[in-house]
Amino acid sequence: MTDAPHSPRLDAPDSGIGGSGLAVAVAEDSPRLAVVTVSGELDMATEPQFSAEVGAQLPPGREILVVLDLDGVSFMGSAGLKALVELQQLADRHGARLRLVLGQSPTGRLLELTGLRTTFALFETVEEARKAA
Repeated sequence: MTDAPHSPRLDAPDSGIGGSGLAVAVAEDSPRLAVVTVSGELDMATEPQFSAEVGAQLPPGREILVVLDLDGVSFMGSAGLKALVELQQLADRHGARLRLVLGQSPTGRLLELTGLRTTFALFETVEEARKAA
C-alpha cells in the first residue's frame, strides 16, 4: 500500500485518527494582543466551545488584536464558518481587530469556495499577523 497525496476534504472530518475534537489555547501576549490557537475539528458539536473561548477575548471597549491561529484545524463545518463570521462581526462592533492565520488548514479553501475570503484579514503565519499594520 502506498500513501498517495490527497487534498483535505471540506465535507467530512478526517477519520484517520478517530474524532480529534477541538482544542483552544489562549496566550495573551499583552493587554492589547491575544493569540488563540485552535486545533482539531470545528463543527456543530465543538462550535459552542470555540465561540465562547474566542468571544471572551473580544469584550466591548477593549482595543485588542486577536490573532486566531487556525493552522491546526483539520475540519471546519458550516457551524464553524458561521462562528467565524459572527466573531468578525463581534470584533467590528467592539472595536477589536481579528486576524486569521490559515497556514495549511483547509479553512482557506472553504473561505474561498463560500466567497468569504475578503471578509477576514488572512495571514499564513502568526508572526505575519502580529506584525501587519
